[in-house]
Amino acid sequence: QDESPWEYTRKPDVILHTNASQKSPILSYVEFHTATMKADITLCPYGSDSTPPSDSKSNNFAFPSPPPIQSESNGDTPKFKTERLSPMGGIFSPEKYAFCHTLPRSFVRERFEWRYSSGPFIRTQDGNKESGGLKLIRVTTGETVAVYAGLGNVSNEERSVVGMFRFLAGENLVNLGEEFDILAVMSILTVVEKQRRAVVASKAAFGIN
Repeated sequence: QDESPWEYTRKPDVILHTNASQKSPILSYVEFHTATMKADITLCPYGSDSTPPSDSKSNNFAFPSPPPIQSESNGDTPKFKTERLSPMGGIFSPEKYAFCHTLPRSFVRERFEWRYSSGPFIRTQDGNKESGGLKLIRVTTGETVAVYAGLGNVSNEERSVVGMFRFLAGENLVNLGEEFDILAVMSILTVVEKQRRAVVASKAAFGIN
């Protein structure tokens, strides 16, 4: 679905910049639903005015503006694209997380699901096992297109690395497009951040530091 995010002012829950600097343009951002476990992932159009304010601690946030219309274009304003990440199954916690993506050439809508797996996909440099393995499944083909493995305590905000992510090579991954790559990264960042907040809230409820 298409949105006009620049009309609102509220800091997103997850932000992806074009590089490591928080002052760099925003490539994508996520907003969590307050009443549900769903989340909206928004992709910013290329060239949008999406530099965040200098005060990163401020609660106010100016959403990216659309890029200027080029003289050779047809006059249509480049649009932001938003896809919803929804938890599926499970009584106390989700069994999987699903989102849809429109293929760039055929314009066919396809469904993708992050599913938990019992086996580790990636190992750390010292050879130890990781926790929290998930795999991203292309539902139409059943192929695994990406994997993620957690590296321990997600509630530790001081930890610089909480997990490892990678795409898997395969014919069905070639034609998914660059927007899918961003959706895949943002969707797993959303899952990890939601898990981190849940752990922090649980510890706070029981008075655990």
